[in-house]
Amino acid sequence: MNTSQLTSRKLSAFVIKALYAKKETNKKIAEILGVEPPFVSNASKGEKKLSVDHLLKLADGYGQSLPKFLEEHLPDAKVSANDDAKTINKNVRESLDLVDKATKLLSGIQEKQ
Repeated sequence: MNTSQLTSRKLSAFVIKALYAKKETNKKIAEILGVEPPFVSNASKGEKKLSVDHLLKLADGYGQSLPKFLEEHLPDAKVSANDDAKTINKNVRESLDLVDKATKLLSGIQEKQ
């Protein structure tokens, strides 16, 4: 497993755990994502990763932009003793920066059409 996969899986687990902390169920999260509940459970354990499309569906399902959704939900995730909180925070910030850049790029493409 390469580092980017590990980071994506950790980020996925944190997002799902944050939703659990807000009393969301596997069933509701799965409905929003268009997947089966076991996928959500596996993502919460870091065994599966959420794609950008999944993250966009979650954000849309909760009526938020992706950056706002991540900012709101990630602080609720529990960091285990084995995780380096500074590294995770850095990775989340980098992910938010990439999402912001992608959003701006997509906006520019849509304006040209």
